[in-house]
Amino acid sequence: MSSEVSGQPGVCVESFDVYLSYNEVNMPEVNLLYRALKAQGIKPWFDKQEIRPGLRKLTEMERGLKQSKTIAVLLGSEEIGAWQGEQIQAGLIMAVGVQEKKLIIPVKLPSCSFDEESIAFLANRGLVSLLPRLDEYNFKVLIWGITGEKPEAILLNSSVVNILSACSGVVDKGL
Repeated sequence: MSSEVSGQPGVCVESFDVYLSYNEVNMPEVNLLYRALKAQGIKPWFDKQEIRPGLRKLTEMERGLKQSKTIAVLLGSEEIGAWQGEQIQAGLIMAVGVQEKKLIIPVKLPSCSFDEESIAFLANRGLVSLLPRLDEYNFKVLIWGITGEKPEAILLNSSVVNILSACSGVVDKGL
C-alpha cells in the first residue's frame, strides 16, 4: 500500500492504482473484478469500499479520481450511468491536464453490449475487452494497462484464477 503526504501538515493521502468507474447495474461483475484486482496486489479505488457512510459521495469520488493513477471505465450491459458519465468527464479533463496526466482505460465487461462507435469519446484510447469472458489473458491485459507490466511477464496467483472462474458464471446466469 502506497501513500504520500499531502500539502497539509500531518495528513496522509492514500494512492490507488486504478479508479473503477461503472454503472450500478453491472455490480456483480464489478465486485468480482475488484476482488480479482485486490487478490493480484493491484490497489483499486471502488466506491463501495472507500466511501465511509456519512461522507459526501461526490467529494469522495473526486478525491478517489485524483488519488488514482489510472481510471478504468467499465462498460457493461447498460448504457453509461449518470455518475459514471461525470467520472468519465472529470477523468478526461485530468487525462489532458497540464499538471497530471491520467491514463483512461475503456474496459468491456463480459456483459458489454456496446460497440466502439457508442463510446466515441474514448475511441482514441486503447480498449481492453474482457469478452467473451473474463479469462486469465484478458485480465493480464487489463493489469498491463494499469501497471505497465506486459501480460507475458505477469504471474497470476491461484486466488485470482478462482475468482476469474467464478466471473464467467455470473455473466452466464445474467446476474
